[in-house]
This record gives sequence, C-alpha cells and structure tokens, in this order.
Amino acid sequence: MKRFHLSSWIFLLFTLSLFFSNHIKSQIPTLSINTDINVSQTFEDRFSNDDSKAKISELQTFIIKKETELKELENILEKQITPQINSAEEKIDQIKELRIRTIGKSDTAKVVLSSEDGAPLGFKNDTTILTTTLNSKIATAIENYDKLIDNSQRIRISITNIETDINRAKSTLDKNLSIELSQQGFKKSLSLVFAGLIGLLITLFFYVIFKSNDKETRDNLLSNNGLQFVTLFVLIIAIILFGILSILEGKELAAIISGIAGYILGKGAADFNKSQGQNRLPTPDPVKAE
Repeated sequence: MKRFHLSSWIFLLFTLSLFFSNHIKSQIPTLSINTDINVSQTFEDRFSNDDSKAKISELQTFIIKKETELKELENILEKQITPQINSAEEKIDQIKELRIRTIGKSDTAKVVLSSEDGAPLGFKNDTTILTTTLNSKIATAIENYDKLIDNSQRIRISITNIETDINRAKSTLDKNLSIELSQQGFKKSLSLVFAGLIGLLITLFFYVIFKSNDKETRDNLLSNNGLQFVTLFVLIIAIILFGILSILEGKELAAIISGIAGYILGKGAADFNKSQGQNRLPTPDPVKAE
C-alpha cells in the first residue's frame, strides 16, 4: 500500500510538472521578430573606383535605397525589438522577485507571492512546482532576453553602417555637384562670350556695308560670297562652342569640319576655274576657203 501511495505521488508530481512546464513556457517572451531585410552593397563595394563615384544619378539612387533600408531597420528596432526587450526585462524582474520556499523533498518548491507580485509567468499563489523546472524556465527567459539584446546590437550596428554609407555617398555627391556647377558656370560664360563674338561679327559686317562709300565693296559684301563668308564663320564658331561644351563628340566634329573644309575648297576651285574662263581670249572663227 505504501509502495502504491508513493508511486501515486510521484506520478502526480510528474503530471503537475509537465502541466506547469508547458504553461510557463507559453508565458516566457520568445523571439518572434521579422528582421529579414536584404541590406544592399556598402558604399565601398558599390563605388570602388573614381569612375563609378563620378556618376551622379547612381549616387542619388544609392542614397534613396540606403535611406529606405535605414527606415525599415529603425522601424523594426522601435516597434518590434524594443517592446519585446522591455517585456522580457519585466518578466525576468518578476521572476527574480519570487520568493521560493522549499517544502518536502528538495526537488519541489512552493511559490509564495505577495500582493504586489501579481501573477508572473501565470503563477498563482501557493503553486507547487519542480524546482528544476522553474530554474530551467528562468534560464530560458534569460537566454531569450540575451538573444533579443544581441539582435538589437546587430541591428544598431547595421544602422550605423548604413548611416556611414549615406554620409559618404552624400559627401561624394556634393563634391560631384560642386564640380558640375563649376563646369556649368564655365560653359555659361563661354557661351555668352561666343554669342557676343557672333553678334559683334554680324554687327561689324553690316556696319562696314552701310558706312562704306565704295559701291563695289558693298555689292561684294552683300553678294553670295560675303554672306557665305559670314555664314561659314558663324558655323565654325558654333562648332567650336559645341565641342567645348561636349555637345558634339570627336567623330561628329571631325565629320562636320571635313564637310565645311571640302565645301570651301570646292567653292574656291570653282571660282578659280570660272575666273580663268572669263580671262581667256575668245577663239577666232576658222577662215573659210573660197
């Protein structure tokens, strides 16, 4: 009878330990955080040479992408990890406040709660549980808390690295923009100079025409030759300007200049042949025999 009585108590304690083990486990904060964020390449990996760093549009895209990643990580840290850390700290503090009194055998304990303790981990006052089970669940709670802290530190390091990448990208972008603004200022000044030069040429051209007292000079300037000269001069200035402003590339400039040079040489040769024909004496008609 004693043996049966002892076996019954052992079975009862074993059943209670399983019940409270599952109950306590459900009350301990666990890791349930979605940190699956694909962090893109770092600044060093993405912009490994000067040519890639000079691309303004790619720098802007990189900054936008990194700022999006930064907001996502900050959101996870603020709305997921920090609340769970606070909850885990509260649970651990409550567990440490429990006053455990050993009764009967050394492997059992009785949880004695004061009125301000509440019901940490779902315990009720005068709860009997295996001491090893309670210690195991306390260790699990602390382990989960440590994992939360490690996860938080890892995300904070990622946030710091992303902020560093953003600052470096912005610094490089500002440097490129300052160079671009300087180049644009130079191009603007150069464009104004060439525009003034063309305007001055046209003004002087018509000034000479209207101020000249020689009718033959005016007629020559207003003829096709004079207008062609002005047109070609303006075209050459425009081509030089387009080349400096990088509007036209080397091959395009070479083709245009070759075309203009060919036109000038062909025009000169045609005029020379024409003048030679006009200066040649007419051939007399052959004398007919009577």
